[in-house]
Amino acid sequence: MKHLAAIVLLSVLSAATASTQTSPSDRNKAGYQAYQEGRYSEAEDYFLKAISGAEAIGDHGPTLGAALSNLAALYFREGKYADAEALDLRALAIPGGTIGSGDFDITTVRSNLGALYLEEGKYSQAEALDNDVLATREKIFGPDDPRVAGTLCDLGVLYYAQGRYFEAEALEERALSIQEREFGRDHPAVATTLNNLALLYRELGKYAEAESSVQRAVEIRQSALGANHPDVARVLTTWAGLDVSEGKYSAAEGLFEQALSIQGKALRPESPVRAASLNDLGALYYLEGKYTKALQLLTDALTIREKVLGPEHPEVASTLNDLGNVYYRQGKYAQAEESLKEALRIYEKTVGTENPRAARVRENLGVVYYNQQKFDDAQVFLEQSVVTLTANLGPESVDAALASSKLGATYVARGFYSQAESSCAHALAILEKASPHDYPSLIQTLNTYALLLVKTNRKAEAELFETRAMVYKAKLLENMNKK
Repeated sequence: MKHLAAIVLLSVLSAATASTQTSPSDRNKAGYQAYQEGRYSEAEDYFLKAISGAEAIGDHGPTLGAALSNLAALYFREGKYADAEALDLRALAIPGGTIGSGDFDITTVRSNLGALYLEEGKYSQAEALDNDVLATREKIFGPDDPRVAGTLCDLGVLYYAQGRYFEAEALEERALSIQEREFGRDHPAVATTLNNLALLYRELGKYAEAESSVQRAVEIRQSALGANHPDVARVLTTWAGLDVSEGKYSAAEGLFEQALSIQGKALRPESPVRAASLNDLGALYYLEGKYTKALQLLTDALTIREKVLGPEHPEVASTLNDLGNVYYRQGKYAQAEESLKEALRIYEKTVGTENPRAARVRENLGVVYYNQQKFDDAQVFLEQSVVTLTANLGPESVDAALASSKLGATYVARGFYSQAESSCAHALAILEKASPHDYPSLIQTLNTYALLLVKTNRKAEAELFETRAMVYKAKLLENMNKK
């Protein structure tokens, strides 16, 4: 039962260097420098003084527009989305902006506003802005310009949020090719795209590619920004999420704690970025069976997300899904069902019924119903989950195989043995060749298949599956002892 980690977005600020001068333009430049170094409180002070200074001298042109846009970018990073949106909309109304370049580039402001809409869950508005910016930049600069690559990254992030993983992968890989050619392999923009690709590769089960990408991203950011910059923490959470997928729980826990330590010093307590890290660590505690710790962190994350993002944001649904999983493990089926149903309702409203995130909630609901022996309800939700995950992730998807295994157990419970065998065989074929092995799921699938064979009077075959399950159980215990 996976959760989604938050993906990295870097808002674009007008290029500048720090200055000790006091003109609005110089303060804007000094604010940019402070922002780049993670000194957000100082950056806010500079940007506010740049705005007030420009207004005091009657400068209602590009200098004011750039300062408004930069402050909006800072507020975006801090999770002050309503304030950021108001500033971006105000900046867009300022005359004198340029198209495609310059200190006050209107396409940059529109791109930032698109990123903001994405974080607010306004996907259709985000996509319209991103496509408009992409068309403008491709027309002015050509298809291989770094500014085009930045917009490709933004669209890739949007498609990731919508569960359109293959489209997102193509966009991010195209962006990476442009950035590495134009900037070199160690540029911060390259690190952002590598981080995005790592998240996509993880969802698609490409763990080797994901690990290579996230390791490069961490190295680039630490070299460019220092080990304690909040942007480094964002990439550390991506690496931790990958370790969770590979069963490296101890390593993942250390990375999450390191990220939270950095964020605790650099970000405000109610930052949605920090809430994402709390959620991810809580979800890890769930997997480790530390349910009390998991419940505390997830409750804290839910409080922040509902306050900052609103009660019907997709990330609120993500936390509700994880809380539902904890309640299920605690045997609190009524609370689990309530939490999961609310998560599903929010996902279906915001990202659509065919999104993989909604499919995973249906899978979780199916498990809750199965364990209450409500097999007809379990079947409905699990069948929907398998169809959606297969459509979005491909027929060889491990996630779809896991749901198919659970559906097979439901078919066995209902006496639908032909359907059960098809589901179990399909799941087993995928899970046995997946790397790394998900031993608990393999063992569960083999035992389900063995039970099916017993019920259909094929006891000799059943014993073979039971033996294979015992072999995998031994490997699981061996791995656990190593950790």
